Amino acid sequence: MRTRFLILIFAVLLGISACKYLFFPRLARTHVEKGVESGARATPFKTLLVHSGEQHYIKCGGKTYFNVRGLEPFYITVPGTESILFVTESASRSATFHIFNTNTQSELEIPGDTSDFGSNLNANPAPGSAYSDFIEKASDDGIVLATQYPEFKKLTFLDLKQKRVERVESEWMDESGHIQRHVY
Repeated sequence: MRTRFLILIFAVLLGISACKYLFFPRLARTHVEKGVESGARATPFKTLLVHSGEQHYIKCGGKTYFNVRGLEPFYITVPGTESILFVTESASRSATFHIFNTNTQSELEIPGDTSDFGSNLNANPAPGSAYSDFIEKASDDGIVLATQYPEFKKLTFLDLKQKRVERVESEWMDESGHIQRHVY
């Protein structure tokens, strides 16, 4: 009788720990710098479903952001500031731009809707090379984000005061060598 009871207790504890692992996966930290931590969310399904994508995260200011775009460390530094910029993606593939100041621990969120910026963050070491996401220009009022493709460049203008995407432009060279622009 006592052996059955111990086996039952053991089975219950094993079941609870298995549920914890399934429903509350651990965070596998792979990068820490300036109080910003990033990595992947480890789940048992990754082992079972080898072709499923990893869910990446950034932790800063006491908050954890999941579904961050790009490659490790999943953020870029905003020139001339103590801030970083990263992009999260919702289940509906809608983007949100996050500007986080590492000194003040304050954050600014800007809805990005259908923006594809961030998918190429840290993909290429040289900003401006094909398939790279980078910051073209930064000021107190706004940030100009750029995605370089082989044939054109897409610019996303963030208005920091109004917390919105001001406009999106595409630039390319025509056959005569003149820069052409299309504003969305």
